[in-house]
Amino acid sequence: MKKKLVFQLKILRPAEKGIKKALYDLEADIMEILWSLGLGEFTVRDVLSQLEKKRNIAYTTVMTTIDRLWHKGLLDRYKEGKTYLYSVKVTKEKFLRCVTDQIISSIPSGFNEPLFSYFVHIINQSDVEHLDKLEKLLDSRRQQIGN
Repeated sequence: MKKKLVFQLKILRPAEKGIKKALYDLEADIMEILWSLGLGEFTVRDVLSQLEKKRNIAYTTVMTTIDRLWHKGLLDRYKEGKTYLYSVKVTKEKFLRCVTDQIISSIPSGFNEPLFSYFVHIINQSDVEHLDKLEKLLDSRRQQIGN
């Protein structure tokens, strides 16, 4: 049985870029660090040391933000002695798919036509590689429906 991602999109900030559309700035920065480093287990101090390379930030701020990410279902944690050890629960790709699924599924059915038109417009501006990927996805879906 596939484990479903617990993350529920609660904010959407259209003016922001990347995952900051779905997470607050520091949450997004921390997740980007964790995904890029590929750490197995980590502590708040591990994340703090990475963040301090770019900004002055308090340990308690990082601790609170990591706790929020754990509550949002993006991190796992367990206690070892007096210290919490964390691990990333979801890949960036799975997170992006989950957010996209939630956004698309929240669009009322009456908006299908504008939504499709928008996708066509965006794909029309894409390179050939994106068009090829879309074509493969459509072919795969047609085969699923046909069987």
